[in-house]
Amino acid sequence: MIRERDLAIQEELIKYCKFLQENDAKKARAEKRYQEEKEAREKKQSEIGALDSQLQDLQKNSSKLDKKVQALKKYEDYLESVIKAHSDQYQDQQELLKRHEILENSNKNLRDQQMTLEEELEKLRIDAAQFEKQKNEEILTLNNELATLTKDLDVYFSMKRKFFLYFT
Repeated sequence: MIRERDLAIQEELIKYCKFLQENDAKKARAEKRYQEEKEAREKKQSEIGALDSQLQDLQKNSSKLDKKVQALKKYEDYLESVIKAHSDQYQDQQELLKRHEILENSNKNLRDQQMTLEEELEKLRIDAAQFEKQKNEEILTLNNELATLTKDLDVYFSMKRKFFLYFT
C-alpha cells in the first residue's frame, strides 16, 4: 500500500515533470515565435517606412513633372498655332521642329563662318598695319637719304660755283 502510494506519487511526479517540460518547451516555442513575429513586424515596418519615403519621392517627382508639363504646354499650344497659321508649310509639330533644328544648325554654321571671317579680317588688318608701318619706315629712310643727297648736291653745287668763280 505504501508502495503503491509511493509508485502513484512517483508516477504523478513523473507526469508533473513531463507537464513542466512540455510547458517549458511550449513557452520556448511561443517565445521564439513571438521573437520571430516581432522581427518580421519590425522588418515590415522598416519596409513600409522605406516604401513611404519612396512614395513621397515619387509623388514629388510626379508633381515636378506635372508642373514641367504645364509649363511646356504653352509651347505646344504655340507650335499648334504656328502650324494652323502656316498649314501650307507645316503639317505637324515634328516637321516644324525639324525646320527649327535645320535653321538653328544653319545659324550656328553662319556664326562660325562669321567668326572665322572676322578672325581673317583682323589678321589682314594687322598685316596691313605692319605693311604700312614698314613702307612708312622705308619712305622715311628714303627721305633721309634724299635729304643727305640733296645736301651733298648743294655742297657740290656750292663748290662748283666757288670753283667757277675762282677760275673765271
